[in-house]
Amino acid sequence: MNRIILIRRVYSIHYSQKAPSMLTRLPQLLLSILCLNLLLLVSPQNTERTFASTSVLTAKARQSDSGIMSQLSNEQTHVVSDGTVKYSESLVTGWENLTFDDSTWQTVVAPSAGLCNPSIARRIPNSTALPVWGQNPQNHQTIYARKIFDAQAPAVVNVQTLVDDDFDLYVNGTLVRSDRDGIEDGVHEDDVSSLILNGQNLIAIMAIDSAGGCQHLAFDMTIVEPSYSISGRVTDDNNNAASGITISDGAGHSTNTDANGNYTLSGLAADTYTLTPSKNGYIFSPPSRNVTVPPDATGQDFVGTLSRVPLLKQGISPYNDNNPTWEGLEYDHGNSQSLRCGKTIASCGCATTSIAMILRSYGVVNPTDGSASDPKSVNDYFNRNTQCNQGGCVSLGYAYGDVRWTAVGGYSQEANSNYGTQKIIYDGDGGGGGWGTLAGIVSQDINSDRPVILWDKSQGHWFVATGISGNTFTINDPLYTRTRLDDSAYGNTADAIRRYKKTSSDFSSIEVPVLAPAQVLITDPNGKRTGYDPISSTVVKEIPNSIYYFSQALRDETGGQPPPPENAGIYWAIVSTPQAGKYQVQIIAPSNQVYSFAIYGSEIDATTTLNAFEGTPMSGTNETYEISYAPDQPIEIQRTAENQDPNIQYNGWRGLSDASANSGTYRVSNTKNDTATFKFTGTSVKWISLKGPDQGKAQVTIDGVNKGTFDLYRSTQSRFTKTFKGLANGKHKIVIKVLGIKNANATDTKVVLDAFVVGNSTMQDNASAVQYNKWSGKTNASASGGSYRTSNKPSANARFTFTGTTVDWITAKGPKYGKAKVLIDGVAKGDFDLYGGAQQWQVAISFTGLSDAQHTIEIKPLGSKNSASGGKNVVVDAFRGPFTAIGE
Repeated sequence: MNRIILIRRVYSIHYSQKAPSMLTRLPQLLLSILCLNLLLLVSPQNTERTFASTSVLTAKARQSDSGIMSQLSNEQTHVVSDGTVKYSESLVTGWENLTFDDSTWQTVVAPSAGLCNPSIARRIPNSTALPVWGQNPQNHQTIYARKIFDAQAPAVVNVQTLVDDDFDLYVNGTLVRSDRDGIEDGVHEDDVSSLILNGQNLIAIMAIDSAGGCQHLAFDMTIVEPSYSISGRVTDDNNNAASGITISDGAGHSTNTDANGNYTLSGLAADTYTLTPSKNGYIFSPPSRNVTVPPDATGQDFVGTLSRVPLLKQGISPYNDNNPTWEGLEYDHGNSQSLRCGKTIASCGCATTSIAMILRSYGVVNPTDGSASDPKSVNDYFNRNTQCNQGGCVSLGYAYGDVRWTAVGGYSQEANSNYGTQKIIYDGDGGGGGWGTLAGIVSQDINSDRPVILWDKSQGHWFVATGISGNTFTINDPLYTRTRLDDSAYGNTADAIRRYKKTSSDFSSIEVPVLAPAQVLITDPNGKRTGYDPISSTVVKEIPNSIYYFSQALRDETGGQPPPPENAGIYWAIVSTPQAGKYQVQIIAPSNQVYSFAIYGSEIDATTTLNAFEGTPMSGTNETYEISYAPDQPIEIQRTAENQDPNIQYNGWRGLSDASANSGTYRVSNTKNDTATFKFTGTSVKWISLKGPDQGKAQVTIDGVNKGTFDLYRSTQSRFTKTFKGLANGKHKIVIKVLGIKNANATDTKVVLDAFVVGNSTMQDNASAVQYNKWSGKTNASASGGSYRTSNKPSANARFTFTGTTVDWITAKGPKYGKAKVLIDGVAKGDFDLYGGAQQWQVAISFTGLSDAQHTIEIKPLGSKNSASGGKNVVVDAFRGPFTAIGE
């Protein structure tokens, strides 16, 4: 009876869709239905053949589907006909094969019934599949349709097909079913499990409109993939069960060990997983395991060592350069700069050692080799990307001898990428305030299993609060034998704190350290400020998630040098999770005194761009720099030349003060032919001016070329900027000329000059100014300019000659990169490890503080690599900076 109903339904659809052509065939069709009905009644087992449709795929031993399904998860995925299906109206050899290139094919119309209204097309029951057809339907048309999909083999895969009229069905080049009855005859179902590949697959259909009139095709492929499990046990050093340990697989699945230390991760698809155990206070051996299923994996065991804030020492008093092994190591390039605390970890490393204890408490390992974190591994990481100038050295984790506390996040991110350990992030200084406030924050953190680093100003010393004991805190002191905060040396109080917490993402930040007595003010894209306001002579903290503080210089804890003055140290302005946009960094320094500062820009994944600067402000001026920040790209920095800048030459003009001006002052003239001339190096320059009711007209020329006449009239006063881009790499001269004329509505002919902002030059890898020996050219959309050069040969080099004081080498980091040496004018600037757990493009390594003269930077692959790296390649993507290229 069900077969009779099916046949009647097929007939009724064909009658309604193709009535004109079907009327002449009605007697023959009725006779065919009657004969087929009799055949079906005689041969009930022939249920997979309808009319002239033939399943070509050889039936496999199905184990009964229930046998297969017992190994599968309940989750199903569907691959259906929709608007992503590609098609051709022409038969091309090999079109049914997975490797066929269909990139030039068009996509179908969905839903579509060809020449008919799509609403009358039959649908596959209980399916989201859409009826589809080509964009130019014609009677008796044949189209060839393809859709590529992903699956993991082995899997149970069934495909339902509904085509008006005839069709051939292929899966990965194998003919599954061929239908030639001349009409739409319902839904066909085929088991194609044996044809499924692990990875990409293809369903292809040749659809034939045999009878003319309406036409469509539809398919729904149901995929049920197998699932597997991984199990094991976690014990402590004495082989006792370790319960409550979290086991994660790196793919979003996790579980905890039970009372017996056992765990099972189930419902896993075929893949390779990175198992990572975690629990605060534990270090695990091994830190992680790579496990591939199938088959089910058992015996994936770990040993956890309880190390709730283990005690580490920066050195043993009296200092003996022997124990511990790192105490005599150079701290923050102490041999290249004059630090008030000395030159070694023993004399300067209380903060570094306290950080190492925090890292161990969270189970964060050495990102280089997976060993336990210690002061040496922290010092090594912090010393990366060092840049030195007259004021001292800055690096990834140090600034002029002080610790960059946020660098801990990058350390933990790299350890997580390489070994799967916990990521942690700097959580601020508690907002400042007295000990009464800070003590409550420390108590709260410790009760939340978060140890805190404390600072004692009188001792000039950092240490770690580990627990609560009565009305005091237990401590781990990296130098002394003190174990409680109520020790007489500390008096049960601290002057500052540094906090950390677990995180899973977003290490983005902007940070500016400046050597005292200079200070800094950051202004965000919304006009909010954090830092020292030179107008009100007060500290402001308006930017969300920002802090500003003074960090006193560390003292020599071996007694080799006298304590530093209280006003010696670093001012830090830090903005965490900053919004994208342009920021202004203003340096407030005593007149005619050299200042030194750095700008750090960290992306979401902790990739950090570092630029060091120094300068000498003129009397009554403050230096301003502009940052272009995006959380997924390296920062770009532009220098602002204020109206008082000695590089701006005036013919006429007078100076005025206004708090709303860029630096509180501006120049103005209404005298015809007065000029302001600014010489600069870069590929763009921005003129900052003013519009208002009394403003006239000005002419702008660059290198003698007229860039236009600008009418500065506006009924209300507002800031005006005009950027001139696309300049050649090199030196330029912009001239602002007062024309002495005005808009008819203006009351005067004034022209204002507030400042100029100079943009950097970028020299792409394929520029003629960059000379290569034994490098290969490649392309990638993520590279600067879409191309780059690569080499792993120790005899290779790349050279770029320029005039300027700063240059950035734009390169790449990732799992398969090696090490390179950088030289400037033949002097080695360091060896750089380009290994990273994830691919990173447009990584900027900056070299600043050069003399304003001609220089040559040289990149040399070392032919060596980090032990975790899968390759030795080095990338030259571009060079960037405020320079003039030589030989371009």
